[in-house]
This record gives sequence, C-alpha cells and structure tokens, in this order.
Amino acid sequence: MPGLFVAMLSFPRTVLSLKQSTEPTQVHIRRRLTLGYVGIFALILLFIGVVVVASFARQAAGQQDELLEQKAQGDADYVSGPLLHFYQEGREPERGPLPLESGAV
Repeated sequence: MPGLFVAMLSFPRTVLSLKQSTEPTQVHIRRRLTLGYVGIFALILLFIGVVVVASFARQAAGQQDELLEQKAQGDADYVSGPLLHFYQEGREPERGPLPLESGAV
C-alpha cells in the first residue's frame, strides 16, 4: 500500500506540471494570433490608404489638366483675336495698367 499512496501523491503533481507547461503554449498561440490579426489589419489599412492616395492623385491631376487646358485656350483665343489684329495693323498691343498698379495713386 505504501507504493499506491506514493503514486497517488505523484499523480496530481504530474497533472499540475502538465497544466503549467500548456499555459506558455497558450500564451504563445494567443500572441501569434494577436500579431497575425494586427498584421492583417495593418495590411487592410495600408491598402485603403494606397487606394485613397491614388484616387486623390488622379483627381488632382485631372483638375490640373482641365485648368491648364482652359488657360491654354484663353491664351490661344487672345493670340488669335486681339493680339493678332494689332500685329496685322502694324502697331503694338495696348497694355493697360497691371492689376496691382490700378489701385495706386
């Protein structure tokens, strides 16, 4: 009987030691899962950021192209209209005061 008593005392210690050895594994698994989820979330945010920046750049480039085209069309209209008329008549184009000088006394 003394051997049976010793076996009963050592059995709970073995189970207890197994429980303690599984806890670091669970912590390791939890840490890996957490880091995995954080990594996936970071990749999603990075993808969304790239899409937003790319769409903003495309929109800004489109607006800049449109404004440049309007400016070029205005210059072309001026050159083909009044400026060409002055040069065909052989005189210099009339230059009015600059906008900053118009309010000066």
